[in-house]
Amino acid sequence: MKPKSIARSLVRMVKRPFRRRPRIIMTLLCRDEEDIIGYNIAYHLAQGVDFVIATDNASRDRTPSLLERFVQRGQLHLIHQPELTHQQGKWVSRMARKAAVKFDADWVINNDADEFWLAEQGTVRDVLAAMPRDTDCLQVPRVDMLPPREKAERFYESMTVHLGSGRAVLGNQAPKVCHRAYSDIRVAQGNHFVLRGGARLAEKRDHALRIVHYPLRSLDQLERRIRRGLMALEPNSPMNPSSARRWRSLYRGHLQPDQAEAYYAKRALNAEQIAAGIAGGTLIRETRIRDALRQLDPALVEAGPG
Repeated sequence: MKPKSIARSLVRMVKRPFRRRPRIIMTLLCRDEEDIIGYNIAYHLAQGVDFVIATDNASRDRTPSLLERFVQRGQLHLIHQPELTHQQGKWVSRMARKAAVKFDADWVINNDADEFWLAEQGTVRDVLAAMPRDTDCLQVPRVDMLPPREKAERFYESMTVHLGSGRAVLGNQAPKVCHRAYSDIRVAQGNHFVLRGGARLAEKRDHALRIVHYPLRSLDQLERRIRRGLMALEPNSPMNPSSARRWRSLYRGHLQPDQAEAYYAKRALNAEQIAAGIAGGTLIRETRIRDALRQLDPALVEAGPG
């Protein structure tokens, strides 16, 4: 570790026992998320996140300009990552370590653009501030919101139900984690667990945090994911081996380009199906994220016409 980093770590060790308000840093790895990234950042800042470190991975839409808005407000540090190698674990680990070393974090939330962390009572900050000092890591369950049958102007207005079974809409539904800030942390691919010195940190499950996940927001978005995922099927794909295996399994089994519309329609229920599902208990209504996002300033969080 560099001398400057060692000095920062020592300062943090001295300050932490006397600090009442934990400093929470969120990391984001994103690519072509202009419909949701502004909402994600503003929402979590309102939930008590102090600062955001974001890595933009070769976005071709207006995601970078949305991130720059928060840079200008002093709320975000932006890293540009042009390589199309999808080294999520490596890039997120870099941000998580930077959160500890450079930005004086106490807690780190490694997030995705389509995930919104929610406290059953109070705010995300309230939950993390109440954690005992010997709690290093929280395992946080997710629920997938069902995609809309009709395209809506804003994703959250028409995505208000999830399966009562907790079954995933797209791919794997493994829980995510947040953790104490450490300069030697390693975040596993997918943000599903973290390690120090090669050992997985123990994960506390008894807490009030949940994640509301919006993985499929429109048929257009699904088709963009397919085009991106097809890169993993190429013989000389630049994606790392673990990511390539996951994408190959998903796309060969479910998401061939000519199957996208049928795949989407099977998961996008109409109003009658939703009403019947809620009445029968197979669907659960969840509107807390929608209600919170309605309070945000569109001029800040939306890309606008273009």
